Amino acid sequence: MVKVAIDKTYGGAIVYASPSKSDTNMVNNHDKGRQIQQSYYAGTSHNRQGEGQSPHWTPWSWNPVQAGNFDGDQSIVLKFEAIENDTVIYTKCQPRLWDMNEELAKCTFSQQMQFEESMDNVVRVTNSIECFRDPNDLWGPAVPNSQELPAVYAIRNLSRLVIYDDDKPWTRDAMTTVKYGPKDTWIWAHRKPTEPWAACVDPKTNIGFGVYSPVCAGNTWNMGWTGKGKNNSKGTEYSASTMHFAPLATWKLDRDTERTYRYWIIIGHINDIRDRAYQLHKKYSKDNP
Repeated sequence: MVKVAIDKTYGGAIVYASPSKSDTNMVNNHDKGRQIQQSYYAGTSHNRQGEGQSPHWTPWSWNPVQAGNFDGDQSIVLKFEAIENDTVIYTKCQPRLWDMNEELAKCTFSQQMQFEESMDNVVRVTNSIECFRDPNDLWGPAVPNSQELPAVYAIRNLSRLVIYDDDKPWTRDAMTTVKYGPKDTWIWAHRKPTEPWAACVDPKTNIGFGVYSPVCAGNTWNMGWTGKGKNNSKGTEYSASTMHFAPLATWKLDRDTERTYRYWIIIGHINDIRDRAYQLHKKYSKDNP
């Protein structure tokens, strides 16, 4: 069994994950741009510093973030309840624009979280965005944007980042530990997993968590780390140092777009994480993720 938690003060974003016998949170919560959460991009970028935009995040596009904004303002939770005989945790929020001081985004995020049937270390998450932007707002009509589905931030201690990116997917070929070379020392390196999962694990125990995101199969993903240096693997829940990966897909989000996708969080040893990804791939291979 595992423990996974969401928090109202973070817009219902996932703020905690660990094996059931551990009290060490594996999710980074340094600011409201971390966690495991929804974050989307749309339209053109603008300098809005005169309206309260952060000077560190300018120019910036339309970017609603589930947990809140750069200054720690939290998103507005509209629903937070257990449904379907208490087997599903459902949340709905109106998110903040990441770059702006206190500005709410004209959209809502919904999230459903439940254990995958017969897999007690796997949590299925269904995310939705519903946009209701103004017809003539400054960001303009839909353009192709790279979306994080979802954005994932782990504690820096889980410093081994593992994927499979060779040419024999779903054959149990040897996994790849992502290396941080001279060009990969800042956010973010880009890798293209040929099995649509990635995991951050402790390099000594190989225990951590992964995300399987089939909607991003065949795409390049963001991944890497930020902190004091590649040899400094220390970093806890609230440290600035963090591990990161994000499955990516290109979506056009127009002013009235509605989109839904699913992903799975898998907790355990790296071999078990991959085994579960294989089981999910087989179980849902004929579905639209």
